[in-house]
Amino acid sequence: MKATVNKIIPFSSVDGPGNRTAVFLQGCNIDCKYCHNPETRGLCTGCGVCVPECPEGALSMVQGSVLYD
Repeated sequence: MKATVNKIIPFSSVDGPGNRTAVFLQGCNIDCKYCHNPETRGLCTGCGVCVPECPEGALSMVQGSVLYD
């Protein structure tokens, strides 16, 4: 199984009792009306967070959209 990771929070105390690591995956297609993490819908939200994190430097922002070079 493969999944795209949206975010990893190493010490979360709001996603259940005690401290834990929370892993948020990208690409949910359930589309709940009151979604707690709407930025995880679809595979790309165009937020640009991935651009500086890309180890190959293959991403850039062009007019508010992520461009895959």
